[in-house]
Amino acid sequence: MENLRITLAAGETKVFVKAGRYFEIIDSTAAVTLAFYDSNGSQCDDATNVLSGFFFSESYAQFDIYSATAQTVEIFLSSSAAGSKRQPGIVRVVDGERDKVISGVCFRGAPGNSGNAPVCQLFNPAGSGKNVFVQAVRAGALNADSWGIRTTTTPHTTSQGQGRNLDVTGADSAAQMRVDVNPTPANQRFLASGYIAASSDTVVIFPRPVIVRPGYGIDFYVGAAANTIRTNFEWEEWPL
Repeated sequence: MENLRITLAAGETKVFVKAGRYFEIIDSTAAVTLAFYDSNGSQCDDATNVLSGFFFSESYAQFDIYSATAQTVEIFLSSSAAGSKRQPGIVRVVDGERDKVISGVCFRGAPGNSGNAPVCQLFNPAGSGKNVFVQAVRAGALNADSWGIRTTTTPHTTSQGQGRNLDVTGADSAAQMRVDVNPTPANQRFLASGYIAASSDTVVIFPRPVIVRPGYGIDFYVGAAANTIRTNFEWEEWPL
């Protein structure tokens, strides 16, 4: 087996009298053209405008390689069927969460951080054109209480504005932060419940995000109407 690094000028053809049964392009930045010849000097195969990943598995005694652009090509040769699984070049490790922040789809909001608010809501208004994917809720209560998380089609009474984009230059959220004291929500679906201690935070992380479609909201609430809670919702917004 042999690994060759071949430097080609623009428009150059190089000839290699090297016999083998396996040929693979490990790395190339631009397409190349190849011709293969048998031991009698007859052309037995060719390949036009191929890139890294191309391989050839037939007997050859010579090959020619041509590049229209200047580049260095890495070739793997073998006398038997063989190959390489090496990843050429620079591998970029993708940080998906960072890329989502850059794309402007990530938001946080904190309804209920002042005044009497036993019910805090993130509401996705009808016609927003977005689906809201809630990933986590962090909540604290003034007094020990039971708590719950539910969805509803009722937007609660007091608006506290939109959520903030995690890109500081990004537009505000389409979803609204709202609070209420003793609402009667329509079309409730209960998702989670528990108990919260006084002056202590509870964090609920959804293993799979809750999708809040336009015209729906998600509430964090406590049992006592006289209690006060503060919340932080974390979510993503994606076009319908």
